[in-house]
Amino acid sequence: MKPMIRAGLAVFLLLGALSSAWAQASRFVGTWLVEIHHSKRPRAMIVTQQGETLRARFGSQESGTRIGLATAVLDDGGTLTLTTNSESVAVLKVVDDNTLQGTFTPRAGKQSNLTAIRSTPEALAALAAPGAANAVAPNAAPRSFLPKAEIEALALGKKWSFRRTDSGDHVRWDLREGGALFGNNNSTNQKDAGTWTVNDQGHLCLKWRGGSTDRCVALMREGDQLKLVDAVVPGPGADLTVE
Repeated sequence: MKPMIRAGLAVFLLLGALSSAWAQASRFVGTWLVEIHHSKRPRAMIVTQQGETLRARFGSQESGTRIGLATAVLDDGGTLTLTTNSESVAVLKVVDDNTLQGTFTPRAGKQSNLTAIRSTPEALAALAAPGAANAVAPNAAPRSFLPKAEIEALALGKKWSFRRTDSGDHVRWDLREGGALFGNNNSTNQKDAGTWTVNDQGHLCLKWRGGSTDRCVALMREGDQLKLVDAVVPGPGADLTVE
């Protein structure tokens, strides 16, 4: 084969491979609701395309469209790998136009299977809308949340301890007077610091300086037991101890 013909064939094959990769990239673009198997904490993913580059956000649904940035790498085989700011890794492949499947590996955690279902920006925004915390599943008993004044009394200068419902990690928050916040994941020996406030809805809102996820939580009471729940997304509560 003549050199010019070989060069032309190589360019043709390269362009074909790039076109295929771009076609695969477009199938990941959109808003996705993500279920990580064996985890009760719902996630969301938003993927956009700018030229030949994919950009992504991935995180807990309670953060709405403000979920954290993630780097996105699409290989020639059509596998998308997302790496979040907290060093969690999601690996996804297209099943059909509305479904992705793959794995999720948290930092210092075990790998789990995941499934992503195509959604809409409106559906994701609704999850973060005020009042969504009071939504309950059909036939579920309404949940009664503690008021702002009681939350403030339980938070000011206190230490909160609980086990995360998704990973089972034992977490401790030190809520200092003046709004200083110190957190420690006793299971992984990871620490972070930030600030805490109680908003008008009675939600304790945490803003971290490190890699932890900013979030708001609410408290409910079941008998003598306090339950810590996400302030936006309905879900199971974690037993809370206040010292």
